Amino acid sequence: MTTYATPVPQDVVEQSRTLTRFPTAVHRDHALCLEAAHKIRGDFLSKVDVELNAKTIGDYPVLGPVHVVAFTIPECLPERLAIMTRFTDFTIMSDGRPANIMLKKT
Repeated sequence: MTTYATPVPQDVVEQSRTLTRFPTAVHRDHALCLEAAHKIRGDFLSKVDVELNAKTIGDYPVLGPVHVVAFTIPECLPERLAIMTRFTDFTIMSDGRPANIMLKKT
């Protein structure tokens, strides 16, 4: 039994051109992920001198914009979605980039 996951209809999965054969679900409160992703991006860009995009938000048929965390952890407690999203985006945005190159010069 699911608590927070909403099954994604198979026709929507097929429209998204995914190759998965697993049942697909999205967190019912996936908008919380979008809010957190936009906040971390703003926070990150205010500290670094590089325009970065984590590319973790996709536009899906019927669902609209959805963050990858809403798909990968569809049973996450709602109060943990923001921190999981921020962690994911921060890790991806700073992956492989030395901090001394990214920091803004003051």
